[in-house]
Amino acid sequence: TEIVSREHPQLILQTGDLFERQNQSSWNRVAVAMNDIMDSVPLVVALGNHDYHKGLVHKPDRRIYESFPYFGTTDIEQPAVAHFVLLRDTLDLFILDSNRGIIGLFRQSGWLHDELQGSTALHKVVALHHPMRSEVSWWNNIFVRLAFEQLVEEYGVQLVFSGHDHYYAHREDGYHQIVTHFSKKEYSTSGVAGRHYSTAEIVGNNLMVKVFDDSGHEMEKFVVK
Repeated sequence: TEIVSREHPQLILQTGDLFERQNQSSWNRVAVAMNDIMDSVPLVVALGNHDYHKGLVHKPDRRIYESFPYFGTTDIEQPAVAHFVLLRDTLDLFILDSNRGIIGLFRQSGWLHDELQGSTALHKVVALHHPMRSEVSWWNNIFVRLAFEQLVEEYGVQLVFSGHDHYYAHREDGYHQIVTHFSKKEYSTSGVAGRHYSTAEIVGNNLMVKVFDDSGHEMEKFVVK
């Protein structure tokens, strides 16, 4: 709530692991934390692995689809993907579900190909939970990278938001990849420790991106032209 009051966002993008566990107490905590925010600001979630039930039932909790119906489907067998035209001909946002197996990932790559091909936006942004290029190792999330990175590069996606690795990192490999998190867990061996969030704002025809720590201190700023 403090960050929302400070930044006045028009949309909040959350890159997964909204829940610690798929149990009622975790849902109650999220409801208390997000209730005031969601009354005034749209919330978009790229599902994380903790948003899935564990064990043999590897599916998102159905309540996620009831709480965040923007996916356009209530079929939990299907990947939670979406394409938002945030500012026509200027800014498009593409949501992917990186928790699926290799078949599900490459099915989404076909969807992403068609959506990117039809996009007329000057700036294209992709959000998914698992970073395509992780600081943990080159092999980490290899199938996610194989499914999506070539399309990101081919169709000029300039910015990719991810989570999962519980650190802050910014890579530029033909596109900007921002990895942030805001949970209690920290895996600081590969990236920058601490909780961070980022903002993206259209300024003229450019996309201004800033990264802050949880106290509101600006860590980094760059412009995507």
